[in-house]
Amino acid sequence: MVKETSIEAYYGPTPDKETIRRKVAQFILQKTREGKPCTRGMIERETGIRISTVCGRVKEIEEEGITLFGVEYRLHILQNRQLDPVTRKSVEAFALIQKLTSNEKATATK
Repeated sequence: MVKETSIEAYYGPTPDKETIRRKVAQFILQKTREGKPCTRGMIERETGIRISTVCGRVKEIEEEGITLFGVEYRLHILQNRQLDPVTRKSVEAFALIQKLTSNEKATATK
């Protein structure tokens, strides 16, 4: 039987999880600013974070968004898949884009 404290620990935020999530998001943002799409494999190779951890943190950012340097971002999955230069496989690519406030959304639709 799994104890309630174990479940809380698994799903709850931890300093390590938050630090890695922020590191992954900053890497994606850097690539976005360079005009380059980002992939999970690229994050793994260039940051040294295990792919299983990268996948989990990317999923969290996709679901919840993230705030970096006081700006809220959301993960944008690109429609064009990218060819991974190492594995030569077609992989999902993404970028971070700034979340619009409700006022900005209303202005953009006019």
